[in-house]
Amino acid sequence: MDPGSLNDLGVHRLAVIDALPSVFWSIKSLEEANIPRDRALGLLSEYDELHLKQVSATVTEYGEGPPRRKVEDFRGIDRYVALHYLVYFTEMYQEAPFSLLERAATLLAKGLLELDNRLKNAGENLVRYEVWRGPQYLQAYVDATKRYFGTKGRRDRFEKETRALISGIDSKETA
Repeated sequence: MDPGSLNDLGVHRLAVIDALPSVFWSIKSLEEANIPRDRALGLLSEYDELHLKQVSATVTEYGEGPPRRKVEDFRGIDRYVALHYLVYFTEMYQEAPFSLLERAATLLAKGLLELDNRLKNAGENLVRYEVWRGPQYLQAYVDATKRYFGTKGRRDRFEKETRALISGIDSKETA
């Protein structure tokens, strides 16, 4: 795929959306996934709005050759993708702080949509290394992930942002 081609980006966005984790979007299923009720209501409403945009942005082009499906860019596509991974992460890592799972899902979605393995891996590793479990897990995550950030300045900034995220998690979320 030529990343410079808008048509290819539309096909790429379709592939990302087609590969999203399967989620049954209801209050009951979100609560069963360990999402707090007040957040579940907001997430469901947000999903409904973004899903309409996603459906409208999915088009089929007809012309020479077989029909070609793609997803045109739409406002909120990154959040649409992140919502699916957020629910998936809350199901898989029920003891993790919700805000950390949100950050992981956001990084992963941005990385997938922008073809940026650095962001994709940073998001995946945030949950894979279970950084909420303690300092040694956080350090292992930083060590494993900082290699994706080329310069020393970028690595240091990444580590500082990660440590700030972890230290900023409200203690109520971890209780």
